[in-house]
Amino acid sequence: MNEVIQSVFPTVTTSVLGADAFAIEGDTTGAVDSPSFPGRTLVACVQIAGAWSGAVVMYCTGEFASMAVKAMFDLDNGADEERDAVGELANMVAGNLKATLPSPSHLSLPIVAAGRDFRLDVRHSEAIERVEFLVDEQHHVIVTLLREEHRGES
Repeated sequence: MNEVIQSVFPTVTTSVLGADAFAIEGDTTGAVDSPSFPGRTLVACVQIAGAWSGAVVMYCTGEFASMAVKAMFDLDNGADEERDAVGELANMVAGNLKATLPSPSHLSLPIVAAGRDFRLDVRHSEAIERVEFLVDEQHHVIVTLLREEHRGES
């Protein structure tokens, strides 16, 4: 899965945002605690259910969200537009990952939160991979989660 995320996210950012994404070397497993970004953080979660059950969780900075709004909608950023842009990017990444998983599987609608000090929990799941990227010098983290009932099957 790590290879899929490392391939899909840069393709999405290049085609949708016109920006290059570069994977950062580091631990590919880890907790889903919110990364320590300075300022505001947005997090989008898209769950995958079916033959494989889990989720894709994407964290980004407020600056990245603003850049995405401008590139995707040609608008000045607002809170609703930022959530829409980040949710859609997470949905694109999850959709591309889903295509590599056992069928049938279905995507949920993205859930997006923004703030400065929070933690997102996807109950009964554990982080199986974590990939970090830089996009226009903005730090970005994607975590893949696996539901408990599928442990040992990944």
